[in-house]
Amino acid sequence: RRHEVTNLGELLAPLNVKYIILLHEVDYKQYEFLKRQDDLSIELALDGLTLFRNTYPHSLIYGVNGLVGIRNWTELVELSRTEKIMESVFAMEETGRYVVASGLELLPLEYKTFAKFGLYEVSSRWVVLSLPPGIKKNGWSLNGVRPISMNLGFMPVFEAQSNVDINFRLFVSLYLPLYFISTAALIFGLIFLLGGRIKMLKFKNISF
Repeated sequence: RRHEVTNLGELLAPLNVKYIILLHEVDYKQYEFLKRQDDLSIELALDGLTLFRNTYPHSLIYGVNGLVGIRNWTELVELSRTEKIMESVFAMEETGRYVVASGLELLPLEYKTFAKFGLYEVSSRWVVLSLPPGIKKNGWSLNGVRPISMNLGFMPVFEAQSNVDINFRLFVSLYLPLYFISTAALIFGLIFLLGGRIKMLKFKNISF
């Protein structure tokens, strides 16, 4: 079925995927379909790998006005033949919901800290934060307000506001303390191990 897909760049755009690296290993020939994609271009071709660039518009944060309820990713692939998937929120397991799309708004942002982005003028109805699978989806907020939905089940969606911050509120209250605790434990462990080794070395150097 993957050999029927010609818009992989569009399908990966909600994840903010910029590049695909194909390593030339034993089975790499089965990925030849990457060269047939309308929205992937070859940036680099070497003996050991090929680097593809996603030419479909994508962004870490973007604005949309459309909403489509879907059951699964297979349905998304089918819809991508007729719908521009970067112009809508796709709410998983909310079939029947539909708000017509009216364009994609790529939003410039300012990186303030590791867990805070500054957002400026927004004209769209909703703002989507492109988080890859595996990144914690809960804990994000826009101007202190939690997401109203999750795009594709794991990307936070907010009611649009202008000149506000998007931040990960759990970073300070949960992850930062855990980071310091882990760092302190690591330092203590290293000191303990090194201290033991130093004592052993000193003992070995004692002559009778």
